[in-house]
Amino acid sequence: MSQSVSPKYRFIEADYNIINQEISRINWVDILSGLSAKDSVETFYETIYHIIFDHVPLRPHRSNEYPIWFTRPLIHIFKNKNNSWSKWKKYKNISDYEQFSMYRRRFKLLAKECFNTYLYSVEEGLRKDLKVNQKVVDFSTEVGEKLGKALVLPEKVQKFAICREILMTHNNKHIYESVYPFTNLFFAYNLSYYLNHKLNLYSAPLALRITQYAIVGMLSLGIYFLMKDLTEVYYETQVDKKLCQLGVDFIESGIIFYDKLLQRNQALRHLMGNEGEKKYSVNGNEIFFIRQPRIALYHRKQFFEEQLKNAHNINDDLKANDVE
Repeated sequence: MSQSVSPKYRFIEADYNIINQEISRINWVDILSGLSAKDSVETFYETIYHIIFDHVPLRPHRSNEYPIWFTRPLIHIFKNKNNSWSKWKKYKNISDYEQFSMYRRRFKLLAKECFNTYLYSVEEGLRKDLKVNQKVVDFSTEVGEKLGKALVLPEKVQKFAICREILMTHNNKHIYESVYPFTNLFFAYNLSYYLNHKLNLYSAPLALRITQYAIVGMLSLGIYFLMKDLTEVYYETQVDKKLCQLGVDFIESGIIFYDKLLQRNQALRHLMGNEGEKKYSVNGNEIFFIRQPRIALYHRKQFFEEQLKNAHNINDDLKANDVE
């Protein structure tokens, strides 16, 4: 098995204080404004890669020409397969092609097994020291296994999650949320001023004015949270609709993504004890007292399931029209 020398990033030697400062200076709204979801993801990666290139040292590293999950038996079969293919191309002997087909079948079966074994070992390594409420999670239990599976996202679901966060920056939510506090303070001040003059409360006992200020303050605070929550829910709804427009793959990824979030919360509900029961429902939704600052995860998953059903119905109708 030949080796080649290539540089490798040494993340353990990086200065993460400087990296955090660099990332905090990035105005993602300006950078990603006007870009499509695909272009936004590429721009996001390019920006992060530039920071890595500037602040993570490179060191020489000897690496194999084969993927890290290739075992020696798999490499042996891989070489035999290629040799058989070369003989077949050169001599056109049917026995060489049959031998190539045999090695190809063996390679596919063993490659799948080797990759799954490697993936399992990586996941086990990530899970080893995971703690919830300062207690190490036992992944051999049913709840621990459920949490472990929920924490691992397939590649296409990772792309969905990145697009989802990027699309949440393509709006004016931050502008509205910066205006709401001033608007509500202005409302509370003017309402209190009006009531003081209208009801002549300046000549009334101080306790009465304090009661009036408390009522107006609570009303203003309630309106502020209502406006903030409605804005968040509105833009989350718009983002989910845009993600569905990107195709069936994104719709399916959305179902998997929200299902894993629900499974994660269900597992945390058990692992966190009384705190978890107060924070998460049996279905995995977050529990809020009065406010609804976000759309329930179950409803977001349900929306994607409905969109997938509609997409399949449209495809069925198109196929039926083609047949006719």
